[in-house]
Amino acid sequence: MDNDILFVQILNRKIVIHTLEEPHVGSLTQQVEYILSQFGFERADANKFVQVSKILTRDKKERKVYFSADRTKYCTISRQNIKKFFW
Repeated sequence: MDNDILFVQILNRKIVIHTLEEPHVGSLTQQVEYILSQFGFERADANKFVQVSKILTRDKKERKVYFSADRTKYCTISRQNIKKFFW
């Protein structure tokens, strides 16, 4: 996937990500989400992002995605973001 970010700027307490097409203005969390989405990440909750391609198994009842076969590495998904991970 091409990285279309040219440079990042802090302006009036907001982060501005400049691309060839247009600038993207937002909070730190919004901008982290924008950048990580280019690498296959989805927001799991307010402060966690998951690389979807690394998920091995999912448990909808527990709202967890697992990254290891023994289920020791996992991330809990918020109710708000559940549709992104459980179809």
